[in-house]
Amino acid sequence: MIFLRAPQITTSSTARLSAIGGLGRLASPFATGGRSGAGGLGRIRLSVPTAGCALGGTFAPPLASACAPSSVAGSTFVAAYPD
Repeated sequence: MIFLRAPQITTSSTARLSAIGGLGRLASPFATGGRSGAGGLGRIRLSVPTAGCALGGTFAPPLASACAPSSVAGSTFVAAYPD
């Protein structure tokens, strides 16, 4: 999880912010239970006022509506600062 909380957040057009899950753990010959899952979508949460927000670049999971507060499943969660 990536959580950024500030009165102003700016990312450039070349920025890349990713919380995509990893591959998980491979099976071990020394432990029972087998291998773990493939990792998840990951979570990014931003807490920023709309007036102090300028987001460019690539977000994974993606932004639902740029700097507007949003809690769409599968997207970066954006809340109004200081939430």
